[in-house]
Amino acid sequence: MKNRDKTIALTLLALILYALFVWRGMTTTQQSITLDRDMFAGLLNMPTPEIESLLDTQPGQQSNDAQEYKRSQEGFYQFSKIKFDVTGYKIVKYDGKYNLAYQFTWENTSNEPVDFLDANVCINAYQDGIECDLGGVPSIDPNNMTKIKPGKRLVSYYVIELKNTKSKVETHISEYFVDKKPITLNVDVQYLLSKKK
Repeated sequence: MKNRDKTIALTLLALILYALFVWRGMTTTQQSITLDRDMFAGLLNMPTPEIESLLDTQPGQQSNDAQEYKRSQEGFYQFSKIKFDVTGYKIVKYDGKYNLAYQFTWENTSNEPVDFLDANVCINAYQDGIECDLGGVPSIDPNNMTKIKPGKRLVSYYVIELKNTKSKVETHISEYFVDKKPITLNVDVQYLLSKKK
């Protein structure tokens, strides 16, 4: 095998390993696989500090000294490109299944047009420790791909399909590639259903 072919093969292997780490959401406390950063940097022909910054900002990764998101006086959480708050919840039955819609009011705090998805918002919702699937309700327009200019506000929705109508929904909201503790919300499904009657 020629040196060039060997380098390409090793580079592809290194990229596959990195993709697996990202996909698995490895945290700094998981020690099941140890990666020699200098070796990895050599394979990609990059300086070690650049590799370290790549490996230290995987989605789902959080160091022990991660900070919390701060909430402003007006009730908004500040992310890198937006500030937002969860301003409402709605239970909607569609196709025989119950869905929970989160209403987000958000403002673009960057200096370029962004949509809610551009802001790298990561939302995970669980009932009884099991992650809920993404829901879909035709009567609710998520409005999360509409770009807005800096300083403008918009209301967007995120919909999940509930596993049941009894258990609370534990929701974690964070930002991809940012080392901060997720915002945790507990939504009382039974209370929301009782308000509908």
